[in-house]
This record gives sequence, C-alpha cells and structure tokens, in this order.
Amino acid sequence: IAKYVMAAQVIELGRLRELTLKGSLASPTSITWKCTSSIGILKMYTFTFEKPDIAYVVVYIDYPRSVVDNKDPEIMLDGARNGAIRNSGGRLLNEEFIEFEEYPGRELTFEVKGGRGLGRAVILLADTRLYQVMAIGAKQSFPSKTVQKFIDSFEIWD
Repeated sequence: IAKYVMAAQVIELGRLRELTLKGSLASPTSITWKCTSSIGILKMYTFTFEKPDIAYVVVYIDYPRSVVDNKDPEIMLDGARNGAIRNSGGRLLNEEFIEFEEYPGRELTFEVKGGRGLGRAVILLADTRLYQVMAIGAKQSFPSKTVQKFIDSFEIWD
C-alpha cells in the first residue's frame, strides 16, 4: 500500500480519504482504466487532486509476477517514462536514476503540451507494482515547496 501525506490528511491507495492542500479540502478523483499493453490488458488506478494551476496525480499498475520476473526493471521504467511523456504531449527535460528503499526508479522533469506547462514525476517499480507520483501544471507552479512536499511524501507500506 502506498500513501501520500499532505497537511495531516492521508490518501491510502485503495481507501481514498480527503486531501488538504494549502487550506482547501477536497476528495481526489479516482479512475480505473483498462490499458492495452504488449503483455495484455492491465488495470491502471489513477487518483487526481486538481487545483486551478496544478494537478497532483498518483497512478499505479499491478503487473503479473511472470512479467516482472522475466523483464529488466529498467526497461519497464523506460516504458513508464515514455508513456508519461507521450501522454503529457511534452518532452523530457531531466531524468535521474534513483533508488527508493530497495526499489529502482526515475525522477523526471518534463515539459507539458508543447511548453505550456511543466511536470515532475517519480516512477518506481516496487516488486510487481509500478507507481507514478506526479505534479503537472502551469510553469509558475514550479519549483514549489508544495510540489516537493507531495513528491517527498511517498511511502510504501508493507
């Protein structure tokens, strides 16, 4: 289970609760998508909290054990990175290879919609679950202490 903590409110993936960001209380939108991939149809769980100039997004996908055991984690992270950039209509500005606890990941900064906005993301492969934690919005929303707090608040619970 992953959680995001902002202003003492918790979103637990699977059990969504209210989220407070800078004094406004709202419930994130939760959507489950069926995605067609090279390994078949996968469910993608998306949780979004939108403000006027920025959206905070948490996504996760559970892969079959057989896929994770037989595929290089870096290739899976490359695919997630490429999909995030493609879906934003932008281009990659910066990428860092990271390790979160013992899990491989990437930290990205990217341009959105032909330069009209920016995004920051952390993508992690934790066992069979791929997480994406993103903030996407207007250029004036970056850099931001709130965005950094959101990204830094990621935890994986056993």
